[in-house]
Amino acid sequence: MIVAFREQQREHPPIHIDGTVVERVVSFKFLGVYITDKLNWSTHTDNIVKNVQQRLFNLRRLKKFAKALTNFYRCTIESILVGCITAWYGNCSAHNRKAHQREVRSAQRITGGKLPALTDTYTTRLCLKCISMSVLRCLGIPCRVVTNFQSAHDTDKNLTIDDFFSDYGVRPKQSPDSVWNYHVWVEAWMTRPDLSAGSLYDGWQAVDPTPQEKSTGVYCCGPAPVKAILQGHVDLKYDVPFVFAEVNADRVTWMVFADGSKKKISTDSVSVGQSISTKAVGSDKRVDITANYKHAEGTEKERDVYNQAVKRVNIPEENSNGIHDDKPGVSMKIVELTKPVSGKDIDLELVLNSNDNVTRTLVINVNVQAMRYNGIPSSQIQTELKEQKLLPNQDLTIPIHIPFSVYGEKMRESNSIKVSAVVTDKDKSGAVYITEKDLVPESPLLTIKVIGSELQYSDMTAEVVFENPLSEGLRDCFITVTGSGLLTETMEARTPLIKQGQRLCVKMPFTPYRPGPKKLVAGFNCDQFRDIKASCNVYIKPSPVLSPHCRLVGLITNNNETADREEIRDLAIWCQNNDFSLNMIKPKEMIVDNRKKRTEHAPILIAVDQVESLKFLGAHIINKLTWSKHTKTALKRLILQVKKPDVEVLDGMVCGYEAGWTVSHVCLEADLNWVQFLDFAVDHNLQKIKALIQGSS
Repeated sequence: MIVAFREQQREHPPIHIDGTVVERVVSFKFLGVYITDKLNWSTHTDNIVKNVQQRLFNLRRLKKFAKALTNFYRCTIESILVGCITAWYGNCSAHNRKAHQREVRSAQRITGGKLPALTDTYTTRLCLKCISMSVLRCLGIPCRVVTNFQSAHDTDKNLTIDDFFSDYGVRPKQSPDSVWNYHVWVEAWMTRPDLSAGSLYDGWQAVDPTPQEKSTGVYCCGPAPVKAILQGHVDLKYDVPFVFAEVNADRVTWMVFADGSKKKISTDSVSVGQSISTKAVGSDKRVDITANYKHAEGTEKERDVYNQAVKRVNIPEENSNGIHDDKPGVSMKIVELTKPVSGKDIDLELVLNSNDNVTRTLVINVNVQAMRYNGIPSSQIQTELKEQKLLPNQDLTIPIHIPFSVYGEKMRESNSIKVSAVVTDKDKSGAVYITEKDLVPESPLLTIKVIGSELQYSDMTAEVVFENPLSEGLRDCFITVTGSGLLTETMEARTPLIKQGQRLCVKMPFTPYRPGPKKLVAGFNCDQFRDIKASCNVYIKPSPVLSPHCRLVGLITNNNETADREEIRDLAIWCQNNDFSLNMIKPKEMIVDNRKKRTEHAPILIAVDQVESLKFLGAHIINKLTWSKHTKTALKRLILQVKKPDVEVLDGMVCGYEAGWTVSHVCLEADLNWVQFLDFAVDHNLQKIKALIQGSS
């Protein structure tokens, strides 16, 4: 296939290989992707759409099995849509993208649930942090991955995250701001002469390979100096305000009333930007680097930096209407009674307390939602409305019970639960109180361990154990095991059903092929649980042997042994570069020298023994190139067979004996004299063996 975009096209001569003309095409398939000579993706799009439409028929047939629809879509349809998506989706025309998304919408109508758009999948897969790390390190730039928990996503660049509630506990409008469970970016070490003449902003720079917002019209983020973020210098480039908000934004809660007015309920200046972490050098330990990004929460210095940053972005404060109490008359909090565990019911308590001498009649609305990792609700779990009297200077406790039968199915596409309580005072107009609590149910225990010698190329076994914690069976269960340098491909084990309380133990054999510290990761999925992970560290020792049957043959011409010795040296270097090690007990050297005037041969740089004979593919070869030793060995084995004659065994030995000579015969076929000698040796020795066989029979 020829790709040519010149205005004046010319005829290209055909390619010939072994006298055959190579066929010329306008498109071909490479690693599952159709590439055309026009470098567009119409052919690939047509092929994908055709394959997806065939599988949509099967998806419709499964419509009555609602629980299996999403799994079937991901395994058989989404895998086709996103195959090699980072290679082709970025250059797709708008027409091709619409064709792909049309199939996603068709599947979405069948499954009845929201499916990820291809654009989101492409953005996520293209901008992986590991790719960014690899690129930076290839350029010689030191870098590390940073994880920020409770990471803010500030869309309007006012350094605040606005949460809106109505008086019945549900958010009346979707706020563009959100707080993610976590977000990850990369720090790169570089100088910033573009910001200051000195080295004020040199050092770690925040670079986000998965940008959440556009910067000057393009999806990118950074490099933002970490020192500028710490000092609140948000007027510097690049994207310092956004990164500052990720780690230190204030969270403002608003109440929206029926007439459209809103009231600021509370401001949280602590929860955003928790446990900012990176990996320790040389170990898996976590290193807390929160102090690099902001001063300690609750200190005067932290508030001064935040207020300075707000002034620099020059965003006017949003007005609020209605009554706002500096000191709320009711305090409340949500308390966990038991640790949330996925598969079990969750029990909480809402504790309210009045700090005055007034008896209050409260309308309490408790709302429970399943949340995505990016802080957006995925589904409603339950709501509960109560009216209670709060006596002065006493606690009022409201139990909150969330059954697994209610929240379990809603958590398949989510990883946390948000419980919010909105309390309205009936006797005091506009008096509204709000509290929230985020719950992350702990996944059932999955364990993995390795059995066997932790040695390169040795047989090992991965043992994965899972126990069903539910009072019902788990269906469509499968376990995956992966490990770089340990497994060449992902191993998978499936079981249709795990009964109540049943313990599943799966053993998967594997052979590690790279030495050094490695990590084995197991995953478990079923109809009730998603993406349960477990891992274990393994240190693979290098194998002492390159190969039990490795042979190196060299030719010495004109008394020059340089080429032969360099070949052996290159082998030793190759072993070192590819994590192999030579067992210096086993290497042997045999020199075949039939010259009249023999010279002393220089020793090899690696210490090996010089021998007169060696065994190769079952044939004993000696430096005289005669077969006496091989014949004697074969005769000994034949004599043992004479005592208990077995014609088939004897014939097999003779065939093997002839095959051994045939191999040697071919190896020396370039020299006619040696061929004649081998022919004579074969005939002479075979006559002895055949005579012995005839005598035994």
